[in-house]
Order: sequence, then structure tokens, then C-alpha cells
Amino acid sequence: MKETSCADMSGGQGQCKALATRQCEGGNLVCSDAQPASEICDDKDQDCDGTNDEGFNLQTDNGNCGTCGKSCGNGRCCDGSCVNLQTSISNCGACGTVCPTNYGCCQGVCRNLVNDSSNCGTCGKRCVLGCSNRNCVLL
Repeated sequence: MKETSCADMSGGQGQCKALATRQCEGGNLVCSDAQPASEICDDKDQDCDGTNDEGFNLQTDNGNCGTCGKSCGNGRCCDGSCVNLQTSISNCGACGTVCPTNYGCCQGVCRNLVNDSSNCGTCGKRCVLGCSNRNCVLL
């Protein structure tokens, strides 16, 4: 005969139910639910309220970007993806800041790569006499 687990007998939710254990109370062996704990991002319900990972926004959380445990390091979590705000034309300087056509994201600022003499054709390419159509103007 298979012994029933405490989790099967528990009325709790989440980890309180999953981690229920047998304990001795007043000389009797009883099942006792685990105590609620602070929620961590791991697809489990530590605070035993029936919801996993609440309090974590996988769209913006730099330590849990898109999924629990995925860290963006020096980047930023924008819409569930790690991005570099210094170079991303879709998230230039801030999440959701999109650079217009013919612009590049240069150190977090949208710059016109067609005629900017400090960013001619690419970020950081300087032209002494000016920039035209992504090329340095020559004598």
C-alpha cells in the first residue's frame, strides 16, 4: 500500500503545499504545510497565494528579462529583450525611443548619419569639411 504524501493531503497552495512535511504534534504524526516565503523569480509560488513570480515584470526587469534568471548585465531590458541603449536604433537612450530613418544611435542619442560631420555614415566618423550623403566632403 502506497503512503499518501503530505502534499497530497495539504490544503495549501504553491510551495507551501509542495513542501508540506510530516511533523509530530502532541504525540501524533501530522502533515504540516511549509511557511510562505518571499517570492523569487523561478516559476514557483513561494508566497503560497496561487500565483507564480508576481512582482517580477519580465518585460522590464534587468535581472529577469524575458524569462526568470536572464540578466542584461550592462544592458537594459526593453520589451523582454536585453538591449544596449547606447547603440540600439529601436531603444536609443531609453526603451522605446526609435531613431528615424537615416539616423543611428550614437552614445544614446539619435544622430543624422547622412549629413552630421561628427557622425558621417557611422557613429563617431568625423569629417573636417562636412558630411554629405554619408560621405566626408573633400576639397
